[in-house]
Amino acid sequence: MSHIIEAIVLKGGINKEVAQEFELIEVELDFDLHLFFIDDDFTAYWEKKLNVSGYLETNCKHTNKLAIYELMRRISINENIEYAIISTAYVGGFGDQFANIYKNDRNVDLTVDTINKALKYLGVVKSAEEDEFDAVGLGRFRRNPDYLLKYKQLLKDLS
Repeated sequence: MSHIIEAIVLKGGINKEVAQEFELIEVELDFDLHLFFIDDDFTAYWEKKLNVSGYLETNCKHTNKLAIYELMRRISINENIEYAIISTAYVGGFGDQFANIYKNDRNVDLTVDTINKALKYLGVVKSAEEDEFDAVGLGRFRRNPDYLLKYKQLLKDLS
């Protein structure tokens, strides 16, 4: 069974109306966390719409666009915005995962490179039976939602 997602996990309160303006569809998680699915087309689209360029410091293969921070800055109600950018790509039990943890636009710790480490930093407490990934229920999401598919065309329309 595959598990292929890319998402932002934001800690703390959000302005739900502003999140809707940016089509950040929230999935509430325990531990005061909010999950927002993203992909390359989504972030590239908002990069162009918001006229934001540049990249966040990362320790993985993926490039994390500065537009992600700009979106989190606009929807978070916290002064210090803490979030993780996570990615999984598992098929048939083989694959990779990546995670980066940010406070505002700064990578907090380049040694945080797995989703469990990132979730632990954000305050997730695992139990004896499950790790941080399972404690927040990330296993129930096997792939990114279909609503992200429209961003490929929206991005082309901006060009």
